[in-house]
Amino acid sequence: MEALVTAPGNTAVINTIPIPEPAVNEIRIQVRAVSLNPVDALYTAAPPAPDDPGRVVGSDFAGVVEKVGDNVTQWKIGDRVTGFVQGATAENRRPGGFAEYAILEADLTIRIPSDISFEEASTVPLCALTAAQMLFITLALNAPFNNPAKVTHELKGDSPAILIYSASTSVGIFAIELALIARTPQGKPYRIFATASPKHHEKLLKKGVTAVFDYRDPDWPAKVRQESGGIAAALDCIAEGDSTAKISHSFEDTGGPIATVRGEAWTRDGFKDGVTGIYTTVWVGLGHDLYYRDALYTLAPPAPDDPGRVVGSDFAGVVEKIGANVTQWKVGDRVTGFVQGATAENRRPGGFAEYAILEADLAIRIPSNVSFEEASTVPLCALTAAQMLFITLGLNAPFNNPATVTNKLKGDSPAILIYSAATSVGIFAVDLALIARTPEGKPYRVFATASSKHHEKLLKQGVEAVFDYRDPDWPAKARQVSGGIDAALDCIAEGASTAQVSHSFRDGGGTMATVRREAWTREGVKEGVTGIYSAVWAGLGHELHYYGKYIPASDEWRAFTVEFYNYLSADPHRFPITHITPRIMPDGLHGIVPLAFPLLGEDLVIERNYAGPADYLKPISAEKLVFPLKPQPK
Repeated sequence: MEALVTAPGNTAVINTIPIPEPAVNEIRIQVRAVSLNPVDALYTAAPPAPDDPGRVVGSDFAGVVEKVGDNVTQWKIGDRVTGFVQGATAENRRPGGFAEYAILEADLTIRIPSDISFEEASTVPLCALTAAQMLFITLALNAPFNNPAKVTHELKGDSPAILIYSASTSVGIFAIELALIARTPQGKPYRIFATASPKHHEKLLKKGVTAVFDYRDPDWPAKVRQESGGIAAALDCIAEGDSTAKISHSFEDTGGPIATVRGEAWTRDGFKDGVTGIYTTVWVGLGHDLYYRDALYTLAPPAPDDPGRVVGSDFAGVVEKIGANVTQWKVGDRVTGFVQGATAENRRPGGFAEYAILEADLAIRIPSNVSFEEASTVPLCALTAAQMLFITLGLNAPFNNPATVTNKLKGDSPAILIYSAATSVGIFAVDLALIARTPEGKPYRVFATASSKHHEKLLKQGVEAVFDYRDPDWPAKARQVSGGIDAALDCIAEGASTAQVSHSFRDGGGTMATVRREAWTREGVKEGVTGIYSAVWAGLGHELHYYGKYIPASDEWRAFTVEFYNYLSADPHRFPITHITPRIMPDGLHGIVPLAFPLLGEDLVIERNYAGPADYLKPISAEKLVFPLKPQPK
């Protein structure tokens, strides 16, 4: 059969491939029409795996049942049906729907009514389900059908006001229909408000929408709030840029939820207090393990002879077995550490498993008053902060430093800036910079940027001044208060962040240590200021392949790690630095992909805005995600 399949170059081509066979509880459809969704194009961006001849693209399709698998009783050959599949992701080998034949699960298939064409029917499955999930799960409207999903939100009032932003999009059109059909538990209609281009206003009003507003009008949120008395819940059917923030200002004072069709493209800046944006991927409705987004290391496809690479860096646990020549540890010792794991070139296993391997001199003893969950937040990010401060920037370390330091800080008490001090690396950097003393025994003057909610805590720790990174004038203010920064850590290092940091420096320039190599722009960096990146993995002392870069083994950097971890292990009762607050996550290893990966995202840190319905799925701030594992028999 002919099918549209992914091809190198982020595109798709027509190929001839075998006709798929339906498995148990599946049906094969002779496809008569397909309809496009934006995600169909996005999925072609994932390169085919080495052993992958191409993945069939496409989600929505309609056609005729041509063959039924075992146990299928509700469909027969010749039935007109429509449905959707995920298709086209590198990890999901289930074929998509843009082909002459496609497979549907029998219970995830929709019967096409007699007066609906294949073309019309193919527009329904994905977008209608998206609208239904947003309305009846995320926003908790009362569904006009049996709803087996757990609904955690509760809408209050006789006839809550619901806003559908961008009501003429595919999802918006279905959301309008479903919201107008729905009734509250008391049998009353919901009050539906919408935004759309003026050409769609008359049609929406005739359907029963209470009022429609032009999204191009800068005052539309205030007008919606005035007309509705305050929105109780909303759908953002665009979810990009400041659309969700604008919607938040149409809400009543008590706030409420906004269901969004995208997880990454909208900003949290300017959000009204009490309003929460929540994204849920429609693919969850298919009931399979899904790989809609990957954590960074899962992006690298396995090599052809690789059964899969164990993911994960930081972990903590109990010594269960020791190798030859190990004298500093015994069975039962509580330890924490990190490994690289999961890169295609590195076959050393990662740490996200029931058992993991550490090199004996790269393990940290867990103090008696620190839990496994707390200890697991320390190894990688604390070492990153230490490398940046004591190797790259040249601060005087509070432990023996065997690494070669080329940067020389001058002055009695140099001014150190930590940009994004509430990140995991930033938290440890603040602690270590405040502990450190110059060779003359004087403290460094530590300055920081962070969200305003973290300012008081940082000032109490001993930071001299804290600036809101959202303030466009913060570099000038930092320069004025400090007299000019001498060295800085950029704990975000993306976009213009490093250039902004550079303008807080004194006129003589200086050095910035960055946590990322490629994500920040060199444009606009102040003359005389240099950004330097070093991969934390160099501290493991092995040859490394990292995002296409070769990093040779460094005995010096490994020796630095040993000395730093000995420093952390010295006190049997406490760490010399404060661990990060762990956010305890459910489901152990099984929860990492569905719960953690969406929160971490794959785009800019500053644009992470995914939020789920549970408290543990709120955006991350000054925390680290930790998944406890229950000991299992080998």
